[in-house]
Amino acid sequence: KNTANELILDCQIRSIIIPLLADHVLREANHFFRLLTHSKVRSIRSY
Repeated sequence: KNTANELILDCQIRSIIIPLLADHVLREANHFFRLLTHSKVRSIRSY
């Protein structure tokens, strides 16, 4: 993830979206991944 983010921000990966938007999308994806992972751990512990 970090490597992809760095390559996008360095404009080494050609993209149809601007680097700032790519960074935002990556941060949102990481945020929701953490939420899902956290909720999964909580549901496993409740059994």
